[in-house]
Amino acid sequence: MTAFSSQPPIPRLPEILLGLVDDVLFVFRVETDGQLTPEWSNRGLEKLTGFTDEEMAADGGWLGLIHQDDRARVSQAFAEAVESHGARLEFRVRTRAGVPRPVSLNLTAVRDDDGRVSHVCGTARDLSARQIAAEAVASRERLLREVLDALPLGVWTVDRDGRVHDVNAAGRRIWGGSYAGVPSDQDYAVYDVRVAGTREVVTAGSSAVAKVLETGEPTVDREVEITTPDGTARSVLSTVLPMHDADGAISGAICINTDITERKRLEVQLQQALRMESIGRMAGGIAHDFNNLLTIIVGCAEMALKFDAHGASVTEWEETLAAARRAAELTSQLLAFARQQPVTPRIVNLGLVVGKMQGLLRRVIGTDIDLIVHAVDGPLTVSID
Repeated sequence: MTAFSSQPPIPRLPEILLGLVDDVLFVFRVETDGQLTPEWSNRGLEKLTGFTDEEMAADGGWLGLIHQDDRARVSQAFAEAVESHGARLEFRVRTRAGVPRPVSLNLTAVRDDDGRVSHVCGTARDLSARQIAAEAVASRERLLREVLDALPLGVWTVDRDGRVHDVNAAGRRIWGGSYAGVPSDQDYAVYDVRVAGTREVVTAGSSAVAKVLETGEPTVDREVEITTPDGTARSVLSTVLPMHDADGAISGAICINTDITERKRLEVQLQQALRMESIGRMAGGIAHDFNNLLTIIVGCAEMALKFDAHGASVTEWEETLAAARRAAELTSQLLAFARQQPVTPRIVNLGLVVGKMQGLLRRVIGTDIDLIVHAVDGPLTVSID
């Protein structure tokens, strides 16, 4: 292999090579009075701004390209470069398109043989691509945040040490609006986290997060019961999944919480409704059997009245028949409650109904109590002394 020669074979080769660089390269000479005079630059400034050397000279030189709000900072950076041998900052330059471009400036001082700063060299790099990329990342982060906050699920991100990095709006709402951030024993005690069913207390060491961070095995749909600091009791379905870095190692965990408090309440109501339905079916069965017995009683009472219409027991048989028919009406109501027959509302004279009950009530309450019933066409009055 042929070694590179120390002398460039082509005249002005360094300048040609520097002209190919996209960054702005320049050299300023430091005059004895401290003023800076442009001495050399590549074509990067023209590429960056779109202005030719002649247009820049007509507009006040390189200083006129700097955004007016940043000129004082740039001048201060050059002064610091002379004093401290270097400076860095970011500023904006004007462009022919009228859109300012962000630029990073890196300055360094060069000394002569006497130790005096004779020149200031620098580079300026266009940061537009970086700014566009940063804005794109910020836009994606805003979109992700809006999506996460719109979810009805609580979503948490936890680092390798178990520290909570972020939580969405639903997560804050489920856990009472705040979270200490470090799942220590004290934090779990504040929320009184317990395993549903067994009521086992969940601590930092026994939590699903600790298990996932240790073993990498996900925990899916673990039901826990919590009590938030404001006293609200909630049932939460928790899923914890591991996160991995580029090398495949566990870097944290994602926790997904579903508030199932309302669902549990509805399940209790459903169970109660099912129990009531069972009671209704049982009542319907009893009513059917009781109705069969009443049919015999009604038949016997009617036959007794028919064959002994003027006997001494007529009043008792009439009361028996009336009671049996009222019992039949009761069974009809039970069947209606059990939804085994349709309800047929009808208008009744309450006074007549109570009046018919007078004889039965008088025997039930005993002889030591006076029963007075006013069952007339007017208002019904019942008093027991």
